[in-house]
Amino acid sequence: MTSPSARVFAEAGVELWLTPPLAEIRLLDHDNHNRMVPPFQAAAEHAFYEATRFPRTRVVLVTGLPTAFCAGAAPEELLAENGAAISDAFSFIRCPLMCPLPVVSAVSGPAVGGGFLFALYTDLPVLNQHASYAANFMSYGFVPAMGAAQLLTTKLGYLLGTEMLFTGRPYRGAELHARVPGLSVVPAAQVEETARRTALRIARAPRRSLELLKSRMAKPLRQASDNTKEEELAGLQETLRNPEVRARITRLYAQQWRGMHPR
Repeated sequence: MTSPSARVFAEAGVELWLTPPLAEIRLLDHDNHNRMVPPFQAAAEHAFYEATRFPRTRVVLVTGLPTAFCAGAAPEELLAENGAAISDAFSFIRCPLMCPLPVVSAVSGPAVGGGFLFALYTDLPVLNQHASYAANFMSYGFVPAMGAAQLLTTKLGYLLGTEMLFTGRPYRGAELHARVPGLSVVPAAQVEETARRTALRIARAPRRSLELLKSRMAKPLRQASDNTKEEELAGLQETLRNPEVRARITRLYAQQWRGMHPR
């Protein structure tokens, strides 16, 4: 049986609720569609830190908005050519991977770009069969970083991961479910319930056992993203300086986000 919920943190559209043995991080920046702007990223990182610092936490559950799990990087951040901003995004996106405890995500709303990577870096994402998901970096013409290639090909399979990265097109959850054995994809009304039930089932194990298993399971992706970080960031920054890419970001960003919503 779980304990009553208590909100212990709320900042920049991010809330942390403790319901032992779960810690729930709620991404609730309605105005910005949970975009990866600096205050939101910093608040999410702080929430992960606080969630695992509480000794009764065994599993972290991440939820988003029905209209947006995470809309990825804001166009102004992409166009700023700010190395520090890219580094901050790398840190935010890998929060679930670096978290010492298992992370389950309820991805009810669309997740795009870095937001989709963030969802996939959780240990067990639960997707909405009607929502859209995209690694849409190449639709703008810039190459992804943040360990994207290794992440997508590991979690979704080599061919589908490669297809998603090169085409940049959105995929409905139902299509991903048909192509990825074992991926949890359910109707919208069942996403959060399914994720919570999974998290509670995991939380039956002792915390130390969960920490050891998480460390072992996350190690390959941690090492891969660390080993390719400098090369990937160089490629990302080079392509973001391309005038054609910059024009695409300016012209297509709002249009692509509108296209992510179910009809």
